[in-house]
Amino acid sequence: MWKNYFKVSFRNLSKRKLYTGINILGLTIAIVSFLAISLYIYHELSYDRMYTDADRIYQFNQEFVSGGESQLVSSTPSMLVPTLMSEVPEVEIGTLVFDLSIFSTVVVDAGEGNQEESRFAFADENFFKVFDFEVLVGNPDLVLSEPNQIVLTESTAKRYFGKANAATGKPLKIDGGEYIVSGVMQDFPSNSHLDFDFIASFKTHRHGTKPEWSPSNYYSYAKLIPNADIAAFSSKLDQMVEKYMGEDMNNYGFRTSFQVQPVTSIHLGENQLQSIKPTSDIKYLYIFGIVAVLLIFIGIINYVNLATAEATERNKEVGLRKVMGAGRMQLFGQFISESFILTFSALVFSVLALYFMVDAFGDISGVPLQLELLLTPTGLAVILGLLLLIAFLSGVYPALILSGMEPLKALGKNIKIGGGAWLRKGLVVFQFFVSIGLLVATLIVQRQLEYMQSVNLGYDREEVVALS
Repeated sequence: MWKNYFKVSFRNLSKRKLYTGINILGLTIAIVSFLAISLYIYHELSYDRMYTDADRIYQFNQEFVSGGESQLVSSTPSMLVPTLMSEVPEVEIGTLVFDLSIFSTVVVDAGEGNQEESRFAFADENFFKVFDFEVLVGNPDLVLSEPNQIVLTESTAKRYFGKANAATGKPLKIDGGEYIVSGVMQDFPSNSHLDFDFIASFKTHRHGTKPEWSPSNYYSYAKLIPNADIAAFSSKLDQMVEKYMGEDMNNYGFRTSFQVQPVTSIHLGENQLQSIKPTSDIKYLYIFGIVAVLLIFIGIINYVNLATAEATERNKEVGLRKVMGAGRMQLFGQFISESFILTFSALVFSVLALYFMVDAFGDISGVPLQLELLLTPTGLAVILGLLLLIAFLSGVYPALILSGMEPLKALGKNIKIGGGAWLRKGLVVFQFFVSIGLLVATLIVQRQLEYMQSVNLGYDREEVVALS
């Protein structure tokens, strides 16, 4: 039965090429937009979830209160992690990262001249125990265990030494000091808040051998034991502050405290603090999600409006088939099958369009378009659900209208589609309202960006240089 439905549907759609083309184009644009936005949202929500036991990894923030004013920062003293590991039983292991790019760039020389680099950091020997990135060359437990060791990312190793395996054991001069490449790690994923090209052993830094409670220039992380009581842990943090910093707080008239933040909430959390990579606001994801759903509905409404407009052209087909004994459910299945074919075709074109949009999407959004996610069980389930949902919502109303025609009236010349006029008019109004709203919002954003790029800053940018 369904085989016959699809065969007849193919014939009907091939005869009405303009109608078919417009519907496929409209649905393709809607599905492409929905899938691209969905992949972007998934990428943002997946930040820092790739680590083993990511739900037990926390970053420490520090709050300063002085003169009635409060300031919360994401950096902490170098003494915090060693003290936590030695005195607080809830801490399974901790690590410390010093992002040097906050203060300056570095000059790197691999024997072929100087290169200025910005993504340089120091980290202690526990870095790869907390953040289990893959170390391609070298022992992850030893690559940062001694002074003047340095780990390169795979792309950096290839840039300086041609290939990853060739980098190990080679010297690098960095700001006049000599480092030995002890390992090569995978490039940091785009959905990690950590992002460096070089990681030097923290023991090279002066605070690596003599940690202190000031200054607060370091990112501190800890993996807590399973089922740790966060409230009890926070209370011990307050006791530790009073123990080691109480005298300074009383002498200099300030108060400070440490707060824990899940590493998975750094990128989209409530505390939008300075981080190694720029953070974002989850409100934007809600907005993008609403836009994605609205675009799907615009595509569906476009199909419904065109299908009902075409109803007057198909009246004789419906009337003749009813006279020949076709039941309403048979006609309903026929028109739903047409909707399914159009939606499936649009879905195929959408995936092809996404494939060709990979580079452009990355340039515009700043995140990679991970099409491989569509081939995972979850991705395939989403695509199948999207196909069935769009096909049903697009086809159900036209199918009900067309299959419900009375045979004699359907064979007449002056056919009118009765009933549901308010719904069709409402769909048209909604479609135009959403479309105009999205266009206006897009133009406003474009004008704002143009203004930011062209506004008179009071000086000629072409004649001014900045030196770090």
